[in-house]
Amino acid sequence: MNKRKTCITVSAIVLAALTAVCVFLLCGRASREIIHYQDMKNRAESIRISESFNSRLQAIEDTVDKNARAMGEMPTLTLDYVRTYLKQSLAEYNKEQQVVFAMAVAFHQDTMSGLADPVMIYAHYKEGKIITSTYGDSFYHYPYHPWYCVPQYLGKTIWTEPYFDYDAGNILMTTCAAPFYREINGKKQFAGVVTADLAVTQMQRMLNSHKDHKFKFIFLISQFGKLLSHPDISKVMAETIYSIAFERNATALSDQFRADIEADKPGVFTTAQPMLGIRKAELYYVPLDSNDWTLGMIFDHKHYQQQTRGIRILIIIAGVVVYALLLTAVVIFSRRLQRITQ
Repeated sequence: MNKRKTCITVSAIVLAALTAVCVFLLCGRASREIIHYQDMKNRAESIRISESFNSRLQAIEDTVDKNARAMGEMPTLTLDYVRTYLKQSLAEYNKEQQVVFAMAVAFHQDTMSGLADPVMIYAHYKEGKIITSTYGDSFYHYPYHPWYCVPQYLGKTIWTEPYFDYDAGNILMTTCAAPFYREINGKKQFAGVVTADLAVTQMQRMLNSHKDHKFKFIFLISQFGKLLSHPDISKVMAETIYSIAFERNATALSDQFRADIEADKPGVFTTAQPMLGIRKAELYYVPLDSNDWTLGMIFDHKHYQQQTRGIRILIIIAGVVVYALLLTAVVIFSRRLQRITQ
């Protein structure tokens, strides 16, 4: 009888140890598989969201380019024609949803003959209606603003970094601007800039419209790391992707982020210290094709804990059941063995 009890006790200890090791290994394997699966899913989601957002920016850019071509190809430009054209273009683009806040045509001083100063025609929304305003250079020195001089200098369409538009009600805006050219005295010359203004809050609404993902935050980053949009508006243009990270994060993130952005490829960075109020997270980032911006997405590691908790509980329960069955088998076998030996 003592031998049987000893055998059962030893078997119980051995089985418990083996079951615990198997449960531990299975829990680790399940956690790694879940993390790998979620990472692959996050990468695919980051690409999908960036492509969707990029297509909306590209649609705005295409409209601006179309307006620039129209300004360059019209035989004769008049202020009345430009006003009418801008109102129609703004209404046409926003017929389904008001995305673009305003559109404008800013002329070079040699483009419109008979005018003492270069002028800008500005079409925008006011109390739900589209109205136009005319600004002379003596009132608004637009040739010195980046949205005008940068396209003129580069000769291509650009997106400006966000800025506060005080005339529009102190709204944080970004501008898509394209130069246009006309034949003057038989030569193709720079004639002005066509623009479309988009509120940063509208850009963030575009990003937040994507619901079927696990990201905590989605925001825009400039080519220099500045936050161009963020759910917390106080961080926009006041913080960079490096300043919101602790020192250990910032150093490693700076090297990896800049290398990937220069190579025009997406990437993922795992934080070593808290970032944006999240203790441990992963930053997924994807460069946008339409401009020099990057789309950033923060994934909280708490989702891994939530996903693995249920699996671990099931594995532990299964381990206890298997242990109980094996121990029962040992007890039954030892009883029969005792009868045989007797």
